[in-house]
Amino acid sequence: MSFVIGIDFGGVLSIHDRTQNNLIDEHTHTTLNMPNALVSIQKLVDNGHILNLISFCGRTRAYETRDSLDNIKHLFDKQYYVKNAMDKGKICSMIGAHIMIDDRIDILDSVKLNSPKTITILFNTATNEGDTCSNSDNHISVKNWDEAFNLIMSLKCNKIHPTGKVNNKLIYN
Repeated sequence: MSFVIGIDFGGVLSIHDRTQNNLIDEHTHTTLNMPNALVSIQKLVDNGHILNLISFCGRTRAYETRDSLDNIKHLFDKQYYVKNAMDKGKICSMIGAHIMIDDRIDILDSVKLNSPKTITILFNTATNEGDTCSNSDNHISVKNWDEAFNLIMSLKCNKIHPTGKVNNKLIYN
């Protein structure tokens, strides 16, 4: 069975700007630079899965990110740049996402409210010895793209039907 998979950008496909020494409130990079992300999403597509980028950002960042992904845009069925972070759950419901991968628990909680059958994966880039992923009873935690890929390939998901066309008021066109 192929899955419809929603994937966040900042913190999942792109390394966050925020580090222990650099507390930037906003993710500003627009390059896909998370280790093993490109290889993993290519393998997901090769296995028949349908990938949708679902990212929260401003209009300018949306255009910059879309432009930076130009050479790999074929890997994503659609790209959704939402105006409100909590609208990611509405997008998942509208497209019938079986899986949503994000690095924020509050967003994954919103996905569960709007699309309860969607399996939510909490992506955490903890790589230093002693680092652990955040734990959540509602979401499956993974540390990196290798874990995410292996998890997705082992999942069995419920049938999920899209609730309808995506409301253009939620996204930047």
